[in-house]
Amino acid sequence: MSTATRSRPRFRPGDWVCFLYGSRRVLVQVIEDRGPIGVHGRRLYRVMFDQSTDEPTTFEIPEEDLEPAPEIAPAHVAGERGFSTQNWPREAIEVSFTRQGRTNRWTVLADRAERIRGLTTKGVVGYSTANRGSETVADESHTSVLVLIERDPRLSDSHLGDHPDMIRALVDEAIGMATVTFRSHHPEAVVERKGIERAKN
Repeated sequence: MSTATRSRPRFRPGDWVCFLYGSRRVLVQVIEDRGPIGVHGRRLYRVMFDQSTDEPTTFEIPEEDLEPAPEIAPAHVAGERGFSTQNWPREAIEVSFTRQGRTNRWTVLADRAERIRGLTTKGVVGYSTANRGSETVADESHTSVLVLIERDPRLSDSHLGDHPDMIRALVDEAIGMATVTFRSHHPEAVVERKGIERAKN
C-alpha cells in the first residue's frame, strides 16, 4: 500500500463515528482532522464526546480506533447493540391527558417541549393535575406528565436530514411511559391518542 493511500483520511470534520470506551461503544463527532501527527505517523482526529452538556468534552483519538457510526436508533436499540447513551441529550416531552366531559374517556396529546443538555435523568420526572382542594381523583379533568427521553445526538444535525420515524418513536416511548404513570392514578381510564402538538428540533 502506498504512502499516499495510507495517509488518505477515512473521516472528515462533521462525520459521526464511534469507538470502544470501556466495555461500551460511544458516539462522537469528528471536529478536526489533525493529520498524521501521532506516533509512527498515525492520523489523529479531534472528536466531540459529551453531547449532554453545553460545553462538550473534546479530545484526540487515532484513526484506527474509530469506526463509522451505525444508523440512527432509539436509545434502547443502541443499548442492545452495545452502545452507551449516557452522554446523549434528553428530549423533554410533556404528555397531557384531558377528560372528555364527565366520562372516563381521556385524550392524550404529546408536546415536544425542548432538548435538554447536562442531565443524566430519564423517564417520568413530573406529574401534575389541575383540581380544587375539595376535588377527588374522580373529579380531575386534566393531567400532565413530563418525560425525559434519551435522544440520539445526530437528530440535531441538520446535515443528516429529517427523521420523522425516529421522532415518532421518541414520542411513542414518552406516551407509553406517561400512560403507565397516568393509569396508576386513573386505572379505569380509556385513553385515546390525539397527536403531537408541536415539534422542535
